[in-house]
This record gives sequence, C-alpha cells and structure tokens, in this order.
Amino acid sequence: MGDKDKLDDLNFEDEAELNETEAGAGEGEEKKPAEKKGFKGLSSGIVRILLYIIGIIILIAISVTISYLVASKTAEKPDKISIEQTYKNVTPPYDTLRLADFTINTSDIDEQHVIRVTIALAYTQKDAAVSAELAQREAQIRDIINRILSAKRKDEIDSIEGKENLKNEIKNAINNILVNGKIKDVYFIDFFIS
Repeated sequence: MGDKDKLDDLNFEDEAELNETEAGAGEGEEKKPAEKKGFKGLSSGIVRILLYIIGIIILIAISVTISYLVASKTAEKPDKISIEQTYKNVTPPYDTLRLADFTINTSDIDEQHVIRVTIALAYTQKDAAVSAELAQREAQIRDIINRILSAKRKDEIDSIEGKENLKNEIKNAINNILVNGKIKDVYFIDFFIS
C-alpha cells in the first residue's frame, strides 16, 4: 500500500498545483498559458475571417469570369463581309427596273418588326427581252419578294452578310421564273427595319 499512498500524494499534489494556477492569477507564469489560449482563439477567429474573405473573392472572380464568357458569346458578331469587299469588283452599269416600295412584317414571333425596302432589279444594258419580261411579270416578281421578305426574321437580315444573302435569294427566285434572260443583281435603294 505504500505505492498507493505515493500515487494519492501525486494526484493530490497535481490537483493542488492546478488549484494554485487558477487561484494565483497574479503570478506571471500562470498568466502565460491563459494568454496563449486567448491568442489561439484570436488567431483562429482571424483565420476564419480570412477564409471567408478569400471565399468571397473566389466567388466574385468566378462570377466575373462567367459573366464575361456569356457576354462575349452573346455579343453581336461583326459583319464578315465589308462594304469594300462587296463593291470590290466593279461591273459595267446595268439598266434597272425600280419596283414600288415594300412594307412587310418580319416573321419574328417575340416582337414584330417592319421592313421597308425599295428594290431595283439590274439587268444587262439595252437587253429589250429581259426589260419587257420584267415589266410583264412585275406583279409576280413583287409576290415573290413579298413572300421572301415576310419569311425573314430581323436577325437574319440586320447585318451586311444577311442583306447580301437576301439579295442572292431574291435574284435566284426571280431568275427561276424568267424565260428571256436573267437579272444580274438586286439593289436595295432604301432598307429600313423598325
């Protein structure tokens, strides 16, 4: 039992030391462990705040990156065909048949737009056969142009490339019905989309 008494004494002494450290707050050695605990709590609070700030900065960076990517994909693309390229190859002057103005609604579902366009059909100078046939088929030609224009959405014809495609479509459709020759070009004298 001698060993047990020694153990009891040790435990008692440790408890006494513990009580002394709690009670003796005035001594410098016992204060330091208490200060370390407070500093440790303070540093973990600062670390936590820094982690929150870093997380917010990362979220902002991700949001800005996604916004930039979405904006760059949805932004209007510049026209691929420039005006200089369109009129690069100068052709000899043509005779033209100017048609009365067209005012037509687009085929847009979400928001209706109105196209106002004045068109002239170009053909080889002094080609009497084509000139006469164009005059005879003017009502049929207007009908073809009306159907083509009314089938278009604003975004399909609001660019230079879109207008060039529209010209080619009109030219091909008219040339399909002509017997005595072909038109060489389609000119948009006025072109307005509201």
